[in-house]
This record gives sequence, structure tokens and C-alpha cells, in this order.
Amino acid sequence: GCTVLEAPEDPFRDGYEFGGWFTEKSCTNEFIFGPDGTQVNKDMTLYAKWTEIAVEYTVVFDLNGFEGTAPDPIKVKEGSTVENEPKVPVVPDYIFIGWYTDQECRIPFVFGENGTEVVSDITLYAKWEENIFTYVDGTGDFAGGVLVTGIKEKFLPDAAEIHIPDIIDGKPVFAICSAEGQTAEIPDYDAMAKGAFEYNQYIRKVTVGKNVKQIWFRAFRGANNLSEIIFDEGSTLEIIGIGAFAECRSLAEISLPGSLIAINGWSKGAFFDCVNLVSLVMEPKTTREDKVPFLSTDNNQMPFVGAPVVITVPEEEEADYLADPNWSKFSERINPSETALEQPVFVKDGTVTGFTPNGMNQTDLVIASSIDGKAITAFSADAFSNNATIQSLTFEGGDILFNVGAFVNQQALKTLRFAGDAPVEIKAWAFTNCNVLE
Repeated sequence: GCTVLEAPEDPFRDGYEFGGWFTEKSCTNEFIFGPDGTQVNKDMTLYAKWTEIAVEYTVVFDLNGFEGTAPDPIKVKEGSTVENEPKVPVVPDYIFIGWYTDQECRIPFVFGENGTEVVSDITLYAKWEENIFTYVDGTGDFAGGVLVTGIKEKFLPDAAEIHIPDIIDGKPVFAICSAEGQTAEIPDYDAMAKGAFEYNQYIRKVTVGKNVKQIWFRAFRGANNLSEIIFDEGSTLEIIGIGAFAECRSLAEISLPGSLIAINGWSKGAFFDCVNLVSLVMEPKTTREDKVPFLSTDNNQMPFVGAPVVITVPEEEEADYLADPNWSKFSERINPSETALEQPVFVKDGTVTGFTPNGMNQTDLVIASSIDGKAITAFSADAFSNNATIQSLTFEGGDILFNVGAFVNQQALKTLRFAGDAPVEIKAWAFTNCNVLE
């Protein structure tokens, strides 16, 4: 046996790096050259080990004509994606929309594991939109972020569709609050500062950025043309505050993210007087630790007064909603049966609690003396408040109780009929402002 004192000159293979000589094709055992190297006792074939050299390309970030500090260029292996998006650049008075592969910003560059593959050197161009929002810096739990307080006046007429951004001036947007930046609870609903978009008649569609954690009091109250609300994927929304969407009378449906931990129903609730809201979908919980969001209520109807809403919850979470002391007050609306939805009204334990979507636009409403085998004995507080369609109501039963505000602000109700001489009890304000009632 002997050794091979000197290794031959390293071979060359284009696009590969030479890694030594080995005694088998699998390149497991390296052949060692030199006086103390591998012993040669027979004819041998040595196999070269090759490792493909990864080709790297450069990704350059261009602010597309705006002044500011662009992210540093990065190196990416050929065919790979850029997993992490760089820190959002800052240009005063503009909102960063994203990175695009063309200067006209038509083709977005997608970051992440399943994003755009890099196959050559590439320049990415920033897309910007002028910031239409007013805002204040956050404090306390919102320190380091900003709170949106409204829309700049000059942009109002063109603000039919708005997107509350993730970031403004390099800071995350944590909340939509009042025009004065309020976020803390105030006992007097009418004493609260005007909401960020309160009584805005231009907005028709709102997309809420994923960093927004709170939509606070009266944020969109009375935005009568608002018909669509979308929450960005990955939403971290936690709280919907007092009257946040109150009197949004064009809103027919809304789907709330699984991060939500509370809906405020105190005073005038989050969806008070949304008279066309027929569908509220609670998405499966994501970051929320509690089984269901906390729902604050003053009485049976407070968060949804005047709304003919059906509440859809995930099937696997339905038992948790029905076991919750506050959500259970709306058990007749949570995943109701098709049979129940064929009726014109929702009924809970013999009490009419409001319209179903099937009954919401009826002009001549007839309510049977019993529904699902249970005698109707009462109309709940605010059951039909602020309705503008009912012209006549016929109740076929007897011994009926009209609770506080049951038919308050009925704009079209002219006729009220009862079967026979059954006793009727009417609580305070049950028919307040029913100005055409005969």
C-alpha cells in the first residue's frame, strides 16, 4: 500500500464548484492526498464532487420619482422569492401602496414563500397615493402608531371608496376614532366628539387595513350610503365601539374578523338602527383567546336595534355563542332554521323581537297568535323602531304587551288592529313619534 503525495490540478465545470475527490459515486468518503493520506492497495477510480453554484440576482427598490430613503438592494438566489418585504418607505403626505415590477405600477411584486420568483436582476417601483386622511399620533396602548380621524375636506367629494391604510408616515394605523382623536369611554353618547366619518354621505365602500385594532364611537354613524365594509386579510381588529356603524341604512351585510374581542352594545349599540342589515357573519376565531367576543348589552336588542339581522357563526363555535349570557339573548337570530326565516318576525320565548329579512319590507304585517307552537305574548323593547315600511299591523292573538319603544318612530304606520277585546298593555314610548297612526 502507498499514498498519492500530490493532488492533481482541480478540474473545472461551468456553473459548479469542485469539492474534492471521493472513492465512490455517492461522494461519501473523501480520498486524502499526502504522505498520511488514503492507502492505495488496488486499482481505484476517484469521483469528483460537484456543487452547483447558485446564481444570485439583485433586487433594487426605486421610490419612483419621490424623495425619501429607499430600502437597500438585496441579493436573491435564482428562482427564489423575496420572503420578507422591506420596511415601508416614508414620503410625507403620501401613502405607500406597494412594490411593482413596472414603473407604471400595473404588475404587483408579491413577497413571501409563494411570491414572485426572481429570475434576473430586477428593479421594483413604489406606488404612492396622496394621503386623504387626517390623523393624530397615538398614545398609551396606541403609542408608536396613528389614529385616523377623518378625511381631508378637499378629498371628500371623490371619497366614494376608501381604504384605511396599514401605515401612514411610517407608523401603523391602530384605530379609527373620533374627529378629535378620542378613544376612551364617555358615558353620554350624545356628548361624544363627532366620529371620524360620522354622517359622511360620500362613502360607499370601506376597506379596513390589517393594523386597525379599534373602530371607535360613532366612527361611521349615519354614513347612509355606506353599503360595503371589507377587512383586509390578517385583520387584527379587536373592538367595535359604541354606535360605530349606527344608522348605516344602506349596509346589508358585514363579516367580522376572527380577531374581534368585543362589540359594544351599551347606549346606542354598534349597529343601532341599521334597518337593512340582514347578515352579520362572525368568522372563525383566530387571535382571540376567549371562545366568543364579548358583547355588551343593556337589554335584549341594544346592539342591533332596528336591524333585521341574521347572525351566522361557525358551526363548531355555535354552542359557545349560545352558552354566552349576552349572545344567548339573540339565540333566535344565531344560525336560525329555514323555517324560522320563513316567518316575518323573529320570536324568542313568545316575544316578538324584530323583523326577519323576509318581513323587513312588508307594508301590511300580520302576526299570528302563535308561532312554532308558542303563544305570542309581547313585543320587545325597540322591536320595530325606526321602520319606514309598515302601514298596518294586525295581531291575531290577545293579551299582548308592547314594551318600551316597541314601535317608536314608525314613519308609515297608520293602522293597528287586535283580535277581539283581549287586554293590551302598552309601556312608555311604545308608539312615540308614530305621527300618522290613526
